[in-house]
Amino acid sequence: MDNTKSDFIKRKDEIDEYFSFLEILNNDNISIKYSTIDGNEERQISLKLQRIFIANTFLLLYNLVESTVRNSIMEIYNKIQDDEISYNYLSEKIKQIWLEKQRKTFALKEEGDDSLQKNIENKLHNIIENIINIEIIVLTNKDITYNDLNLYKENTFLHLEDVISKIETFISNKKYAK
Repeated sequence: MDNTKSDFIKRKDEIDEYFSFLEILNNDNISIKYSTIDGNEERQISLKLQRIFIANTFLLLYNLVESTVRNSIMEIYNKIQDDEISYNYLSEKIKQIWLEKQRKTFALKEEGDDSLQKNIENKLHNIIENIINIEIIVLTNKDITYNDLNLYKENTFLHLEDVISKIETFISNKKYAK
């Protein structure tokens, strides 16, 4: 779990750094001063750009969640492999996960059944369309404040720290085995 923890801490620090910049955007009439070859310049930060920064915040938090969960699951899988646990000695839940993965792999390799492939493609297309439509509605209908984002960030950090702790306990207690 050391790799998962260190990656989580690194990404968490990056997000905190981003939030220290984002906090500045919480003010009205924001501009950036910078130096060029010709001298000093100043540029206003538009409301549109502020919204882009807010949207990026959700991407950073999503990436943190995705990587932490993925890394944690990989820690379990690696521990199962390191301990050389065979199917018979896996927990029922891990057996179900393995069987589901095997079923999906087999179903996708079926040849000659174009309707199966088309059905899978249609379902994926519908899922993607639903996600896109929901994201647009969520992002355009609510003007999200810095305080809202900071609360999302802190709750995300707390939840992921709990996930890491529980997976660490899961692995140390060998809950993946019978």
